[in-house]
Amino acid sequence: MTVSSPPAARGRRNLTPAPLLTCRAINRAFLARQLLLQRAHVTVPAAIAHLAGLQAQEPLAPYVGLWTRLNAYQPAALAQLLVNRAVVRTALMRATLHLVTAPDCLAWRPIVQPVLDRTLASAEFKRHSVGLDIDAVVFGAMSHFLSSRYAAPLVQTSRSFAVAIVGVP
Repeated sequence: MTVSSPPAARGRRNLTPAPLLTCRAINRAFLARQLLLQRAHVTVPAAIAHLAGLQAQEPLAPYVGLWTRLNAYQPAALAQLLVNRAVVRTALMRATLHLVTAPDCLAWRPIVQPVLDRTLASAEFKRHSVGLDIDAVVFGAMSHFLSSRYAAPLVQTSRSFAVAIVGVP
C-alpha cells in the first residue's frame, strides 16, 4: 500500500512561508498611510478624504496636520473649503470634533448619531445640562446658520445635513 500526502498538502511542497512584517515595516506602512513619511502631492479635500478626517478639537489642528502632510499646502485653501462647506468640522469618531469632507459627513454622521445620542443621555452630560431643550438648541442653530451671512454656501450642504440628521425639511 502506498501512502500519499493529504489532498490539502498536494501541490504546496515547494512553497516558502510568507515573510513576516517587521515592527519597522508595519510602522512605515502606517506612517505612509497617514501621509506622514513624505509630503503628498494631493489636494486638501483628497487628503482629508484619504485620511478619513482629521482630528479637530482645537481649531488650528487641521491646519497644522495638513501642513505636515501636503507638499504645496496653503492654509487659505482649507479656510475657503470651510467657508464653502466643502469640508466640515463636526462630532464624529469617539464623539470628538473631526474635519471631514461634506460627503463623508453626510454618509458617516447617521452611523455615529446613536453614539452621540447616548453621550447626550449620559449622566455626566445630563448633570451639566439640566433644563436644556436639545431639540430647541438644534433648531435654533440650524435657523441661525440658514439665515446668517453664510447662508448661500450653507444652504445645499446644511439642508441635506438637516434632512439626514435632524429631519428639518
